[in-house]
Amino acid sequence: MAAKVSILVISLVVLLVSTTKASDFDVTKYGAKSDLSTALLAAWKEACACTTSSNVLIPKGNYKLSEVLLEGPCQAPITIKLCGTLLANPDPKAFKNNAWITINHVNKLTLEGGGIIDGQGLNAWKANQCSKNANCQPHPLNLGLNYLNDSIIQDVTSKDSKGFHINIISCQNTTLQRVTVVAPESSLNTDGIHLGRCDGLNIIDTNIKTASTQNVIKLACSPGHPCQGVEVADINLSYEGPEGSAISTCSNVKPSASGKVVPALCSAPAPA
Repeated sequence: MAAKVSILVISLVVLLVSTTKASDFDVTKYGAKSDLSTALLAAWKEACACTTSSNVLIPKGNYKLSEVLLEGPCQAPITIKLCGTLLANPDPKAFKNNAWITINHVNKLTLEGGGIIDGQGLNAWKANQCSKNANCQPHPLNLGLNYLNDSIIQDVTSKDSKGFHINIISCQNTTLQRVTVVAPESSLNTDGIHLGRCDGLNIIDTNIKTASTQNVIKLACSPGHPCQGVEVADINLSYEGPEGSAISTCSNVKPSASGKVVPALCSAPAPA
């Protein structure tokens, strides 16, 4: 009798595990045609409302995408599996806000899949007048991540953003790993990753290849609230320009370094 009870318990456990498989929401099932925006928002809305883990699937292929806001909080962990290439409108005037794709207020988000977020920034770079006009309107960035908790961004590429590539604000316990940021030498100063007001943020095995200034690592914190616990490890960044080799500046922060770090942290005076 005892043996029979044990088998019954094991069978019940297997049954419970099998029913927790994540639900899939394929954007192509939501009428994705010339523009993916409506389909993506519909898939996100349903996935975000799930009480169990869910996947928003963007299969291989090229998809035009207008400006979108993916808003949480969601009911359970949610994954965006980006396998295809998202293409922004090349016209910077088509954007109302400072980000093309924004994800806000989500716990346990995963963005992965090996896909590409292509900002198609060439026309915006040509039209940019910020070097001449201090009051110019900044071009939209590719990906804005705001108020995420316990999240992972991995195995995706940000390409040819009109402005900054990835902006991370007020995120907790979030990791970027195996992320690629790329733009040609002819692009503007399309900074790779900007972050602020984050705690427990890890950037690992990330490859950044963009047009840049000489100051390739800039850590700037508020005088009233200096940053604490900033750790930098295994960075190797170079700069090719008339000013000389790459430098790093720090304001109101004393970061620790380990492994190979090039350029050396805080190697130049911070700008006034």
